[in-house]
Amino acid sequence: MPQPRVIDEFSYLAVSHQRKTQLRYKRDGKCQTCGEPRVTKTHCLKHALAVRRRARKNTGVTRHNKSLTDYITLGIVDEFTHLPIYEFEKTQLRHLRDGKCRFCDDPLVTKRCCLKHAKAQREYARKRNGCKRRNKNARSYRAAQQLKEAA
Repeated sequence: MPQPRVIDEFSYLAVSHQRKTQLRYKRDGKCQTCGEPRVTKTHCLKHALAVRRRARKNTGVTRHNKSLTDYITLGIVDEFTHLPIYEFEKTQLRHLRDGKCRFCDDPLVTKRCCLKHAKAQREYARKRNGCKRRNKNARSYRAAQQLKEAA
């Protein structure tokens, strides 16, 4: 018994049955080759890796840049993967999410840093602003001097 004909936006295109199937898969968010959920714009993880491997082989390129599929195979896909920022900034965001220092794996002491890096940032800010190291007791010392002068 023949299957009922599918009527959609691809039905009357002058392309092959296979191409219509590929276009339907793409519209539905599936891999164009096998119909699995896609990871890249057009392919699932298996076929995206195969396409890139084949392209590298055909063009003779030996350099291999880190890409989305590499991160997926390593299991590092999260809410920061697709952001258009540098990789070290993504790492800092992941550390903050996990309650770690932005620069190392130590636990947070301030909002963003561990104790070691918080001290370093404070010293850097003082040098940048041209401030000398503040005396912790300066305010109480001034108050005591004013009391002596008033007496």
